[in-house]
Amino acid sequence: SYTKMWDDRSNSSKLCHASIFRPRPPHGFRFFGDYAERTLLHHPLTHNFENPASSIPLVVREEAKEPIAGLRNPPPLLSLPKDYTKLWSRGPVSIWKPNPPEQYVALGCVMSTKE
Repeated sequence: SYTKMWDDRSNSSKLCHASIFRPRPPHGFRFFGDYAERTLLHHPLTHNFENPASSIPLVVREEAKEPIAGLRNPPPLLSLPKDYTKLWSRGPVSIWKPNPPEQYVALGCVMSTKE
């Protein structure tokens, strides 16, 4: 399931019919990024606007660690970002790329309505 984060229906410029959704992962799981969707219609949808039409949210959880040969304390599979870099902004919406710690990679971007 998803939480709707934003859509461009209240945008005063030309509508792109864009919506951004955030996956709601089960307890103990983390999501890899928000989901953006663009409709193919010439007008905004007036129904089913609370969930994307078709998507696959990517969520993961870390299981108990098994020993890795040669490593006494292997690093965790998942790590929180050190910071974020703003990629795009329009009106109240910004898209951010997570800056991962060394030896990790970011697998998605997130949106925010705050700086």
